[in-house]
Amino acid sequence: MSATIKDIRKKTGLSLATISKYLNGGNVLPENREKIGGAIKELHYHVNDMARSLVTSQTRSVGMVVPSMVSPFHGSLIRYIESELKQAGYSLMVCDSMDDAEQERDNIEFLSRKNVDGLVLIPTGRKIQDILDLVPGRVPIITLDVKWSGISGVTIDNVRAGYEATSYLTERGHRRIGIIYIGKQCTGRQRLKGYCKALAKRGIQREEVLEMATDGTVDGAYEAMNQLLSLDRRPTAVFTCNHDMNIGAVMAMNDAGFRYPTDLSIIGFDDLLIPSILNPRLTVLEQPMEEMGNAAARIILEHMRHTDPADRKAEQHVYRAILHEGKSVERIDPEEAEKNS
Repeated sequence: MSATIKDIRKKTGLSLATISKYLNGGNVLPENREKIGGAIKELHYHVNDMARSLVTSQTRSVGMVVPSMVSPFHGSLIRYIESELKQAGYSLMVCDSMDDAEQERDNIEFLSRKNVDGLVLIPTGRKIQDILDLVPGRVPIITLDVKWSGISGVTIDNVRAGYEATSYLTERGHRRIGIIYIGKQCTGRQRLKGYCKALAKRGIQREEVLEMATDGTVDGAYEAMNQLLSLDRRPTAVFTCNHDMNIGAVMAMNDAGFRYPTDLSIIGFDDLLIPSILNPRLTVLEQPMEEMGNAAARIILEHMRHTDPADRKAEQHVYRAILHEGKSVERIDPEEAEKNS
């Protein structure tokens, strides 16, 4: 027969109220927490989640919707968020939108029907009101990788990241700089804005032919880099704005017989294994994944403690991407490069 909460009471000598408080994530004295935890392990006690949800109207679960489960960026965030939630006694249900707005809608409706206590969202590009209309008002929402007014979120300063990546290139003599970014996402457009600001500061004329908007995939970046390489006046450097585009751009260079940094300099985004495997090592802007994931988990946990939405204070955590210098950018003479272009 399965152990019950009464068995834990007999084992610990504590009241049912104290044990129930512990099981529901409440604060109890450290010595009582240790006693209850030990009894649970010894008795092999398992919480009846369905029964508890009927009593508390809570499922102790958080839903998360991401554009792509195969993305190392999203996978890394899921890992850190799930780890933090697990320590607080919550499970994480993850749905893949497959970069499709309708699938995203289905996922959000599915998680709402599952009565998740909170929702973490990396949106595909929908408007904020479209999302809010799908979620019961009692359920707190936070976003990752994008900022929405009135909604808590965790992101980096994408304009600054685009500016710093491009400035790194201009400081090394590059004037004709290409960029491969995600056109439909706010994140990509913000990095483009930073790129444009860095060019303007150096008095470099913006050329739309060098700005390649893609869907953010390996294939999209491969095609974009091929277009840049086929220009009569090729860029001397290219900024790729996410991990998958790093891969696609380098693959295109390899297939076309170009080598970095001798034929073309390149600076990428996200230090998620691939940049360190490539030889020469890729120079990249790295996002603080663990900090971002942990912050997202802490915010959603705090919001779920407030059953009244009016008590939830929207907060934005904005981090800075850190440049990790590799060997993929070459210093050049801008005047010499212009003569040879």
